[in-house]
Amino acid sequence: LLHLLKSSDAKFVTYKLYSQLFELFESLTDLKCKEQLYSTILMNVDLWLKASSSDHLQILQHWQEKLFPETIEFALKMRPISWFLSVLRNHYWYTPSEKYTITIDEKRNPELNVSECRSYLIKIAFELAKIRIEENDFCSLISNILTCHDSQQNEELLTFLNQIITQCEPSLMNVKDSLKLISLLQYLFNSQDASVICTSLQIIALSHNNRLISNFTLDSH
Repeated sequence: LLHLLKSSDAKFVTYKLYSQLFELFESLTDLKCKEQLYSTILMNVDLWLKASSSDHLQILQHWQEKLFPETIEFALKMRPISWFLSVLRNHYWYTPSEKYTITIDEKRNPELNVSECRSYLIKIAFELAKIRIEENDFCSLISNILTCHDSQQNEELLTFLNQIITQCEPSLMNVKDSLKLISLLQYLFNSQDASVICTSLQIIALSHNNRLISNFTLDSH
């Protein structure tokens, strides 16, 4: 089924088709079949990027408002925060400044509202963070912030990290060994973007105040 969908003309990859597949998903009783449909088709970014800009937004909105809330366990198992971070960087970039990292996908509609797409995905990732954050998720977030050359993405990811620190404290207790990585944000003080510098400083100060990091004193930054 996936091969047929990927090889089909883009005009057939629509929100209507997605909705029909979601209805099929809801009707299934076999857990393995549901997991396969979920991971390989319903949440397949490469497939749904073939849809029109408006249809693609509808699909992501459905992910956030309907699919994710009804399949939280599936998401925690197959679509963790680190997956969303990878998708955001590789497929929903603002500027193609990382040609060796991103997917320069001809299927991506040039009229796609990237900011709105990212908003839906970050909201899902934040809901996941409120439930559970794994070490790999947190390390991936810090790594993406430090290495991404797209300043708009940097600002959004820093805001996301700030939200996690202020609103997901219970989940952060699961990644105690990785919290020291927050101190690495000091390297962003050399950024040419004032917003990136200010948000990084705010996060470091907040982390010290909340006693999330102790490997450096606040003055040492």
